[in-house]
Amino acid sequence: MLVWGGWWVVSRPVPVEYRLFAVSPCGGDAICLDVGDRYSNGGPLVMLIAIAAVYLLAVFILQRGLTGHTLGSMLFGFAVVDEQHRPLGINRALVRSVAGAVDYLPCCLPVVGITTIAATPSNQRVGDLAAGSIVIDLLRPSLPWSASPDESADGASRPRIGRDETLPSRPPTPSADAPPHPPGPLWDPTRGVYVLWDDTIGGWLWFDDTAQQWRPLEQF
Repeated sequence: MLVWGGWWVVSRPVPVEYRLFAVSPCGGDAICLDVGDRYSNGGPLVMLIAIAAVYLLAVFILQRGLTGHTLGSMLFGFAVVDEQHRPLGINRALVRSVAGAVDYLPCCLPVVGITTIAATPSNQRVGDLAAGSIVIDLLRPSLPWSASPDESADGASRPRIGRDETLPSRPPTPSADAPPHPPGPLWDPTRGVYVLWDDTIGGWLWFDDTAQQWRPLEQF
């Protein structure tokens, strides 16, 4: 909307004589853009392109990477996060945006994106697959284990820690044939939250249900 609004401000209607003969008003002008029945050239067009580039960088790379949100996602109640429901970070947000251009092929129609969303278990488009991101709905429970503290969504028993039990400083040591990560997330009845060991920070996380994000346990 910002880009199109700016376009209407800096552009001018194509003169009738150019439309009659199907000739572009840009001619040999290197800094000129002809869209539909309007065109713009020179300084105003350069300024519009610069403003659009800054806006896209600020919203889709910086804001989304650091918070998981854009202006639109905040309005409609969803966020783009990693598999542990944390913000992607600037680098992965950039990867998602660049790779996401493939989602809009053929030109301007998100056929590829719609196809990959329908074909992937986590409803990910190409940009999500490249960045390892998922889209969560903040207006309804988005956690696969949100059925109950003791039961996962498929009805299976879920591990939990005992009331008033102190979390160990390291995760449980798995057996030889077990996955390399501790079971989780675990329901912590003392704190009333889910906790999960994170190898990246070497510590426990707790799930902030209000913000729909994992946070270090020290911030609880």
